[in-house]
Amino acid sequence: MKHIDDGAIVFTPAASAATSASQTQAFDTLGFDQANIYVMVGTVSTSGETLRTIAISESDTVTSASSMTDIVAFAVGTTTSATVPNSMPAVTALGVGAVMEFQVDLKARKRYLGIEVTPGATTANVSILSVLSRAGTSKDTAALKSVGNQNLTTSTSCALLVNG
Repeated sequence: MKHIDDGAIVFTPAASAATSASQTQAFDTLGFDQANIYVMVGTVSTSGETLRTIAISESDTVTSASSMTDIVAFAVGTTTSATVPNSMPAVTALGVGAVMEFQVDLKARKRYLGIEVTPGATTANVSILSVLSRAGTSKDTAALKSVGNQNLTTSTSCALLVNG
């Protein structure tokens, strides 16, 4: 089995988020050993702060990203500190449309993972795509490749799978 074929995806479609709002995603990692999380920013004005913070969090029981415990190693912000070790990329890079990738070894993590992205002074379109891989069993259908987003239950993660 190829590692790319034994994965599943979780998708949060692009939505406009302002400073007072966040774009979130939360999902069950059961059965997977790796997650690659992609935070994507749409084109916005580069005259202001595009994103303020990105937090990846975890829990053994909680399924809401905002109620999980942050993983310090993955914290990104406009100001770094002991609890936010990673610096947000420059607004000139994020404002023209960008993708940021987080590679998470799930063997060292709790069962549920959450992502919370908070824009800065500039309202931004933000989407999140998480690709889960290294599953114990093959994921051969769209239904098996689709993992529910606990924070947006109406979102379909994988609607079609075509094998050739």
